[in-house]
Amino acid sequence: MMNGFQTIKSRSKASVPSLITLTGMSFGFFSILATGTGHIETALWLIVYAALTDKLDGFAARRLDVVSEIGMQLDSLSDLITFGLAPAVAVMGLAVLKWHIPVLTPLGVFFTASSLTFLWAGAIRLAKFNVATHEDHEHFIGVATTHSAALLATMGLTALKYHWGEWFQGLAPAMYFTMASLMLSHVLIPKLGKGDSKVFRYAQAVLIPIVFIVAILQRFPEFLFVLAVIYLSVGFWETATRKANARQGQM
Repeated sequence: MMNGFQTIKSRSKASVPSLITLTGMSFGFFSILATGTGHIETALWLIVYAALTDKLDGFAARRLDVVSEIGMQLDSLSDLITFGLAPAVAVMGLAVLKWHIPVLTPLGVFFTASSLTFLWAGAIRLAKFNVATHEDHEHFIGVATTHSAALLATMGLTALKYHWGEWFQGLAPAMYFTMASLMLSHVLIPKLGKGDSKVFRYAQAVLIPIVFIVAILQRFPEFLFVLAVIYLSVGFWETATRKANARQGQM
């Protein structure tokens, strides 16, 4: 009797991270549906919610000590839908449904190419991650799909809030191409909760609860966008510093 209870308890505990992952995947699914029905702002907020959820499944798996190969594969498949396909569909929704840009015009082709490139880059990154034999426990090698999607979603939300449609039409495809290339780059992006910097850890402790509150209230997307850019900038700075130190060491 006790063994059966322990088995049920163990399986229930092991299922928690997967349920969180599936919740994030559901956000991606509903984001695609929202884009298809013309609710672009809702679609972009759902991508933000998925990004926040993505940080919880790994945390839960580590705290419950139930990290598994199946869980990692499920997380990767979820990321492809939520942070690859959903943002790619959203940019086409912005172009075709929000700004009424015909697909067969030069700008429409530019939007299509950028969304496909972003999706392809996300798929390639996740595939490379799945077969990687070495992991940097303190950094992401290249910008994570989660961060890329969140940055683009908050940029879109900021443009919608301030009615920057004409300006954003030219910038959006360029940003999708840029984030696609950064996902496959060797830029070092520090992982949350890792590293020796006390300032970085304290900043996370203060900002993460604020981020969740801002997202739940669906207010101040510009704050989330600026925060995503700053986080990316920290990675650029750290990468440049490492390269400079390596060159000095070779002299």
